[in-house]
Amino acid sequence: MRSRGAPPKIVDLIQDLHDGTTCALQLDSHDSQNWFPVCTGFKQGDVNAPLLFNVFIDSIVWTFEPAVCQLGLRWAYKIDGNLREAKNPSVEGISWIFMYADDIALVTESEESMRAAMDIVYEAFRKWGLHINILKTKIMKLKYKDEPDACNAVQLMLGSADIETVKKFKYLGAVCSADMSMRSEISNRLSKAGKALHKLTNMKIWGDSAISRKTKMTLYKVVVQSVLLYGCETWAITVQDTHRLEVFQMRCLRKVLGITLLDRIPNARVRSECDVPMIANIISHRRLRWLGHVGRMSRDRMPLQLMFSVLYGESKSGRPSKSWNDYVREDLDKVGLLYDWWRKCQDRISWQTSIAVLLKRT
Repeated sequence: MRSRGAPPKIVDLIQDLHDGTTCALQLDSHDSQNWFPVCTGFKQGDVNAPLLFNVFIDSIVWTFEPAVCQLGLRWAYKIDGNLREAKNPSVEGISWIFMYADDIALVTESEESMRAAMDIVYEAFRKWGLHINILKTKIMKLKYKDEPDACNAVQLMLGSADIETVKKFKYLGAVCSADMSMRSEISNRLSKAGKALHKLTNMKIWGDSAISRKTKMTLYKVVVQSVLLYGCETWAITVQDTHRLEVFQMRCLRKVLGITLLDRIPNARVRSECDVPMIANIISHRRLRWLGHVGRMSRDRMPLQLMFSVLYGESKSGRPSKSWNDYVREDLDKVGLLYDWWRKCQDRISWQTSIAVLLKRT
């Protein structure tokens, strides 16, 4: 902390709070007399612990950043309000690490670069007294949709142990897939939302006549829909996956209304009675809300730069998969802002009013 410019008095106070810390195990409600000193880590439940840990991790990253950052993924961008692939990008950027507390993901262009980066990071953490859990460390190589799995195998080691290569892994609650599709993440969302719905069903919420429909809809939106659409602002989702989400939502709404498919009530009428738009419109609205948020960022922010970026390297022959920018362009066309969005989104209130029309369509 002193090397980062923290006042000496503050550093001394924090050090005094941790010096001489002892712990004991309490078993069968009997006070233990075997106290032992604690020389590593932070105090459990201390309000300062998250900040101190972030400073600690950040200090370690600073030590290996110059060596690892050159091994990252290179891209170029041109911030001009055009959501199509950037033409003649004028500024270069590089992505090499994503961090949230101690959840760290390294990004490189090749297996050799990843091997070099892992060796540097492993040695840096070891010198600072930290251990990387080999069981929680995974390798995933992105592949083209027609590339066989045999070509996707990667052999890397962490110290003397082999790192498992996976086709998908969960990072910050979202499932990332090697084929860059959203199928696994949609299945994950449906599974988690189904469990949330099942818990409410077991509590007999839907069939309780003492609970108003408005309250039931609030519970659905807060407990079920929030889980179902977690992170949907960044989804590049196909029509088939959208249909899977729509089917699940209709099942939930029929539970709220106390009806079944045998009642033969059209979906449009069910959504109208519950005052809920289609899933596709909700996703489009949230994507545009996120687009406006990123569009108002300063030009030195990476999310804005990546939105107008293009990756270096050769692309495979054939039609490429639709990107997030492609879906956003379709969303903008729905609200008539395809050619005026860059100026419109700078005013947050005006932007929210313009895109709110998507939520009024059932």
